[in-house]
Amino acid sequence: MAATKLKILTLGEELDALSIYCDYSLTKKELAALLNCSRTSVVAWCDLAWRSSPSFRNDTPRDEEGAFDRQAPLSPYQIWFVSRIQETMKRVRSADRTRAYITGESTAKWYSKARFDVLHNIIQEKTA
Repeated sequence: MAATKLKILTLGEELDALSIYCDYSLTKKELAALLNCSRTSVVAWCDLAWRSSPSFRNDTPRDEEGAFDRQAPLSPYQIWFVSRIQETMKRVRSADRTRAYITGESTAKWYSKARFDVLHNIIQEKTA
């Protein structure tokens, strides 16, 4: 019997290759143009990320009173996160399943700030 080659590809690994890595902030409108989607979609994905990820929330600037400024441009981490949400939505086709993937015990790592930092550093080293 011939050996079967098994190729295992996780959505998280696929996301690493498809995510947007940016070293500057973008408005939601600018990100929508980059993702080739509507600003409304980007706003919905930001809301999903906001509800699902403390690290996404904590990367949001604060105003003078200390409240989160959700109208501020998105940080490089938030841009990366939202681009991953777009790719996840393309595959699982549901906000609830995407949220479950973002918060899942074994899958949340694919959206973590630590994951972003590692990948961002690798990219910075390769482009330096």
